[in-house]
Amino acid sequence: MRYWTLSGYAENWERALADNIWGVKENKLKILWEKISNGDILFFYVTSPISGLIGFGKVTAKFKQDKPLWPDEMRANKVIYPYRWEFIPVFVLPKSDWQKQKISLAGSGIGYQAGINAAKNKDAIKALNEKIKQSWKTEIIEMPISEFLQRNSEKKSPNEHARIKNLLIDLGKISSFMVEEEYPIDGQRLDVIWKRIDRGVPTYVFEVQVGGNVTEALGKLKHAYDMWNSNLYLILEEKDQEKAKTLLSGTFHEIKGHLTIILAERMDEFYKIRVANEKMKEELGLP
Repeated sequence: MRYWTLSGYAENWERALADNIWGVKENKLKILWEKISNGDILFFYVTSPISGLIGFGKVTAKFKQDKPLWPDEMRANKVIYPYRWEFIPVFVLPKSDWQKQKISLAGSGIGYQAGINAAKNKDAIKALNEKIKQSWKTEIIEMPISEFLQRNSEKKSPNEHARIKNLLIDLGKISSFMVEEEYPIDGQRLDVIWKRIDRGVPTYVFEVQVGGNVTEALGKLKHAYDMWNSNLYLILEEKDQEKAKTLLSGTFHEIKGHLTIILAERMDEFYKIRVANEKMKEELGLP
């Protein structure tokens, strides 16, 4: 497991934390990008006027992309940071607390000058972890990404809809898909989609209906199938299963053979099995 410090402007960090993506330029930093692995720990450093750490996370995927994402890329209308990776934030300060609760790295022995910096000084990392414990009341989590994801999934959210969406997001990343939530489709939003390539259409489309409108969800899924021929998934509670089956035999019969219904209560079971499989692959050194 390696440690990295990511350094960038505040406006770029706002976008990075919205999408859980960071990237570097096509220069010597590409060599460091090639060394990044899933499960590595990332320290989030915001440059002047903040000049300090505002959080940390763990790498979940790595890819090259030719789509502008950050504000400076949008202004230039070109990709500046093509070598990118996704991460799961473990802890991030609210933006309003960045200045007053940041952790300075000045004199720490941990570099922060470039977009990505390798942190190899074990004593410096240990000292930083102590600062994190004191200042943020949390700590660096040193564990395989599969174990971390499993632990993360066990933290029940009061919003079951959001919690299941997060499971789908993690599952997509584990499977090396490009994942997006609230994906736009003709004025509406799909809960979660998985794509094989950035500019491709959604390969898998998920609607989570926990206390929601099953008819509306099926309508969006049918539209996704008509537009992209996507694989469709409807996650719902057992009490809504018969209603969905009735609608699929009538109003939405066109997508009956292309849609899979998953009971919400089974999502945790599937997630744990998938994560356990990844853990075994890591232990055996299999791809």
